[in-house]
Amino acid sequence: MVPLTSSRQLPQRGFSLAELMITVAIIGVFSSVVVGSMAETRRRATTRLAAQELLGFIDAVRRSAMASGRECRVSFTAPRSFSVVEHHTSATAGQLGLDRCARAFSGGAASLNLAQGGASAASLQVVAPTGDLLLTPLGTVANTETQIYYLSIADSSLERCIAVLAPVGFVRIGQRTYGGDTNTAPCNYVAGY
Repeated sequence: MVPLTSSRQLPQRGFSLAELMITVAIIGVFSSVVVGSMAETRRRATTRLAAQELLGFIDAVRRSAMASGRECRVSFTAPRSFSVVEHHTSATAGQLGLDRCARAFSGGAASLNLAQGGASAASLQVVAPTGDLLLTPLGTVANTETQIYYLSIADSSLERCIAVLAPVGFVRIGQRTYGGDTNTAPCNYVAGY
């Protein structure tokens, strides 16, 4: 006769509580690293996109000045906005010039708002030079000094730079990584248009 209970134990299957806790801790560490690097990547991508939009805007104004035969002015109008008008002294001529300078823009929207790109773009910081950028009908600039625009996002160590070289109007785009004093770090320009 066979007894109902056996003294022999069956091998246990599964994981112990300690093994599960270690696995969850490792996954948590990896997740925090990935989320942190993705946030920085998003800030960098937003800054790069804003710099490319500003570069395209300046190029469109240059093409418009060449097509209209008039000097066009790019003004930094708000914390993250740019607008374009024809460079005239009289209000009537200026309004007529706005129509001519706005030719390169769809629907006549001769402005650029860099804050329209979502939550990251809302924290975009733009440092523009004093004075306006004057683009001539020859595709050059009337400014006597190179105009440099700096774009960055809060909590990011990367800053994008756009330089419009006077008097030829050559536009360069670059970046710089800054730590302490942002005014002394040089921009590393990677492309020119």
